[in-house]
Parts: sequence; C-alpha cells; structure tokens
Amino acid sequence: MAFSSASGCRAEMFSDFFPIETHDANWLPHIGRWAWILITKDRNIPNNETERNGLLNAGVRAFVIQDHRLSRKDVIELLKFHVPRMMDALTAWKAPFIFGLESASSHLTVLSDLFGY
Repeated sequence: MAFSSASGCRAEMFSDFFPIETHDANWLPHIGRWAWILITKDRNIPNNETERNGLLNAGVRAFVIQDHRLSRKDVIELLKFHVPRMMDALTAWKAPFIFGLESASSHLTVLSDLFGY
C-alpha cells in the first residue's frame, strides 16, 4: 500500500469492505460518511458526469490516477511522488473534491473544478 507507507496514513482495500461487484451508489456514501480518501484508476470519472456526480454527491475526497495503463510498480511510484501534494490538498480543500494524478505532471489537476463544482 504505497500511499500508506509514503503518507503514514492507514490504507484499506475496497474488497475488505465490499464485494467487487458492488454498485457505486451503494458504497460511495460510506466512503464519504467515513471521511475516507478514495484513490482510484477508474478511467470513466473524468469523462462521465454521472460518475463524478456520484462521487461529489456522496461527499467523497477522490484522487483519480489518470493513466489507467500504469503497472502496479508505476502506480506505487506515482503515489509516492504525489503524496506531498495530496496531503496539501487534503488540508486545503473541503470535501467533496476530485483531483487527477498524472505521471507526467508535478501538480494535481482539480477535476471537480473543471466540471463546475
């Protein structure tokens, strides 16, 4: 769990709490209510208004890995690289929000702002 080791924050696996086939509408409200942070490679979020609305309406703080083709090793490196910016965002921004993480960028992309939230 790269985020956990790089940030000092506890990390949980989705599958430890919900069956993999659980519909977003059934688990996202729990993530928001528990004030957890969502880190995902869901490539539909930047392009799908319904998915973005689901995250934001559930009060979720989300970081979306923009390149869904990254290997596990590359995802770990990406998270380690972005942890300082992610921690800053968690301090500076109130829920809900959606940030994009890109391997070719040293900054976070505020996806929720791009879509009028």
